[in-house]
Amino acid sequence: MKYVALLVLVLVVAAGGLTLAHRRAYGNFPWDGGPDRVQWCERSYHRSPEDKGLRDNLRLQPIFRAPPLVGDRFYARRSANCAERPELLIYRSKGDGEYDAYALTGAP
Repeated sequence: MKYVALLVLVLVVAAGGLTLAHRRAYGNFPWDGGPDRVQWCERSYHRSPEDKGLRDNLRLQPIFRAPPLVGDRFYARRSANCAERPELLIYRSKGDGEYDAYALTGAP
């Protein structure tokens, strides 16, 4: 019984630490929808307050996931590259052709 309680305590502390790390990195908790802010190419992007119904009129290219491996996929209008000029807007897919737009807010 003592080992079970210790294991539960370790799991709770680990889950709490991961949750707080997500909040610090993305500005919100994992269950609050998409991140409020993301970093890409050493630049900050913040979520726009209005949803963008882009449908199929844009050819968006995938550029990264946030959080890595398991998170939401982000897109840009062209094949974006960190060596080129920064994208002013990037998009997070919400499904059914709906996207959250994220605007460039600054440089490193």
